[in-house]
Amino acid sequence: MQLRIPNCNQQMNEHRCALHDTVLIPSAIPQLLLAHNNFMFRLRFAILLTALFLLFQSSDAFAASRLASKKAASLTADYASALAAADHFLQAWQSADPENGIALLTSRTKQATSTDAIEKFFSNPAPSAFEIGRGKLLAHGRYEFP
Repeated sequence: MQLRIPNCNQQMNEHRCALHDTVLIPSAIPQLLLAHNNFMFRLRFAILLTALFLLFQSSDAFAASRLASKKAASLTADYASALAAADHFLQAWQSADPENGIALLTSRTKQATSTDAIEKFFSNPAPSAFEIGRGKLLAHGRYEFP
């Protein structure tokens, strides 16, 4: 396909274009324009995809930072106190020290359990170890550790 575009003759000071002065445009030019438009479309599409990817990455980072702040907020003074109490109780069990272990029991637990059962619990002759998992809030100021 060839397009004909009139070429005005500027040397003769004519402001109208002569029909016999035409320039032939090779058929490769429209294909180049089409290739250029295709390239620009692909470039814009790639930029859009990159922007969306970065937007989703930043929103994931924002959500992760909010989750981290919630976890940090959940480590309150009550939680730290309950964790320390659980640690001291299990250290008393590990070292077979019923006096310190009984001092950490609630009055409800002391009433529900016999003295012999408590002393038997703390008199473990075998070597022992413990690991405390993440605590679960039962009520205000009350935690359960697995």
